[in-house]
Amino acid sequence: RFPARFLPGRSGIGTRHNITDPSRDKLVNMSSCINQNGNFKVESDSVTYTDEAIISDYSYETTLVEGNTVKPVTTKMQFKTERNVGQTGVMLVGMGGNNGTTCIAGAIANKLGLTWETKDGTQKANYFGSLLLASTVKLGNDPQGNSVYTPMNNMLPLLNPNDIVWGGWDINGANLGDAMKRAKVLDHDL
Repeated sequence: RFPARFLPGRSGIGTRHNITDPSRDKLVNMSSCINQNGNFKVESDSVTYTDEAIISDYSYETTLVEGNTVKPVTTKMQFKTERNVGQTGVMLVGMGGNNGTTCIAGAIANKLGLTWETKDGTQKANYFGSLLLASTVKLGNDPQGNSVYTPMNNMLPLLNPNDIVWGGWDINGANLGDAMKRAKVLDHDL
């Protein structure tokens, strides 16, 4: 399930459409979106799946303009995406500063599923601000004409931010916990 604020069609664009199907000459009721959860497989002559990688052939088409002559140009490319995401480390220069401690505190809060009380009630750590984890992408349409969306992180194998190994340095000698307290990046009860 997707949070309502990230669903297509929630911005007043329209949530239901009635169209006429010319092949049947009758009114067809269409919903504006369906959500595709989980991974999917592309069936195409341009895409190959192996145990180790997803290999995709792509033709980039553009035009070259030389004076009064316009020539179509096609550049063939091949993309190889490893299916197993390796371990990734992030080194932060200035790790004990406000930005470094905020970044690491947010990642740890999400990894541990922390909750805390605010004046508006209980807040739970989430990745709603993350483009890759909270955004949806239109895959296409189903046979009834409904738009089908999926979370962006279902498109390709991606590193889960909870698996990042954090490291770095800072000119001040405080440990990370003391630096977070000094920067006041966490609510007092965390």
